[in-house]
Amino acid sequence: HIIKMAAHIKIGEDQHPERESGAAITKTGKYDRKQIKARMVVEGYIEESLKDVCGSDEPDIEIDFDDLEALPAGERVAFLETKLAGAKNKADVPYFIKSLLKKVDEYLAEYPNK
Repeated sequence: HIIKMAAHIKIGEDQHPERESGAAITKTGKYDRKQIKARMVVEGYIEESLKDVCGSDEPDIEIDFDDLEALPAGERVAFLETKLAGAKNKADVPYFIKSLLKKVDEYLAEYPNK
């Protein structure tokens, strides 16, 4: 509903000349929703996988996607290994790290940091 409302707001030509119609705003909104959905998929994977790795429905380990995304690629493994040092199911940790980094890399390939 917010996107539809934004389409009705007239943006002055001097402010955003590239957005001459509500259609441009709506298209931007669809793109944002697609990116948000992709991000939610990765965050959902983190949440569900942490339950398995920690052996609990309420894991005591948190991995913030923003922190992971902000790190240089070469530092992500060490970051995750440190975060997961106390995991109950240690045998699952290497697979989780590999799978998560693949998902993060795919997300960042589609939506690079600005």
